[in-house]
Amino acid sequence: FRNLDFICSRGDYASTKNTSMQEQGESYGSDAQAVHAAPGAIYFEQAEDCGIFDCGISCMGIHGVEINYGCNAIRIENTRLTQLGGGGIKVYGRSSEEAPELETSNCVIRGNLISNCGKRYAAACGILINHSAHNEVADNEICYLDYTGISAGWVWGYKPSTTYGNIIRNNHIHHIGMGKLSDMGGIYLLGYQNGTVVEGNRIHDVNSAHYGGWGIYTDEGSSYITIEKNVVYNCKSNCYHQHYGSYNTVRDNVFAYSGEALVRISRRETHLGLLIENNTFISNGTEMYS
Repeated sequence: FRNLDFICSRGDYASTKNTSMQEQGESYGSDAQAVHAAPGAIYFEQAEDCGIFDCGISCMGIHGVEINYGCNAIRIENTRLTQLGGGGIKVYGRSSEEAPELETSNCVIRGNLISNCGKRYAAACGILINHSAHNEVADNEICYLDYTGISAGWVWGYKPSTTYGNIIRNNHIHHIGMGKLSDMGGIYLLGYQNGTVVEGNRIHDVNSAHYGGWGIYTDEGSSYITIEKNVVYNCKSNCYHQHYGSYNTVRDNVFAYSGEALVRISRRETHLGLLIENNTFISNGTEMYS
């Protein structure tokens, strides 16, 4: 698809996926996290070498684009995704328990503007990557949404994960959270992610409702991730927060001006959780570490 405008779709999604939250036959206004089960207005499945280039996607009721099971080498480039009921772009592949033919990988999301998302489902992300490897997310601007800018990973703790080897580079993520939701970040990472690199991103003006307005957030079990050469500033909580994880490297970043300590680790573990080296910290009176 090239040089097309996709405008307006329905937004009457209700979640039936939250079995821990619902009684039989009931549905809820959103999913437990990130509106992850909601569909995209443009939907790819078992597709290869397809793309959306130089298009406009606006006023969609749920997510703008969904790349689902069995996809390879889907590209979304230089496209404007604005005024969306849900999130911008969702990539959803197979978990470690599912069949190999459902694997989704090697997609490129580059040079897009993703703004004013979550108008109906506030917990939507700008870009959501679940169970998918070897994708490139680069040179995007993501702004003015109520939750996380880029989220990668969907396995909590140290269980096997099929999200790894993703490159998240040179994105500009700003004015997210907007004081409406908590426990969110500019870039959110979760679970084992061997070979994932977060590099050269600029993240600022992250404002949560209460706790958890973080710039870069390695959550439960995040492991083997390299975070380098990012500039993160003006965050309500911390510029960088690791809940718990193993063997992550945080180097050559600039962390400046946060409401709490610039860097926080919130669980002590018996293994090496984090290597921090050659970073620049700029504080307006808050602690460097917590």
